[in-house]
Amino acid sequence: MTPVQMLAVALAYMVDVDHSRPAEERAELIVVFGKMVTRGELNDAGLAALVKFAFDYAETTPIDDFLTEAAEKLAPLQKVAIYVNALDVMLADGRVVESEQGLLQKIQEAFGIEHDTVRAIREVLHVKNDTAMFLHPEHPRNARDSFLRVAYRQGRND
Repeated sequence: MTPVQMLAVALAYMVDVDHSRPAEERAELIVVFGKMVTRGELNDAGLAALVKFAFDYAETTPIDDFLTEAAEKLAPLQKVAIYVNALDVMLADGRVVESEQGLLQKIQEAFGIEHDTVRAIREVLHVKNDTAMFLHPEHPRNARDSFLRVAYRQGRND
């Protein structure tokens, strides 16, 4: 399986984990890969085939088998990208269920993503997906003393 197929499969597991396919979550999956069509890296048929492959694989293969294979084959930042995209899919429909949280935890553990990294990713994506703050002036994130609490540590690639 290629890295892009692994990304698609991971997102298919997240979309299907609660046994429903909300439009917002399916749309998030298409957004991730739609840019590949725009850039000419995939055509429409290739996108459709990738999505079909991902859902077929997720329906027939236990998540633990997939995570073992992906953990062995993916680069560290590919693993983080899968985690970020899976979290974004989870948040897309505005509700989080226990099965989604459990799957996200499995991904984090299988890929060895550090807790501090997860906290930073979650903080940013929760703000990104919290559109209620634009509708309700009294929303807690609209307080003048509410700021993003993400710490960045310089790494080897800086």
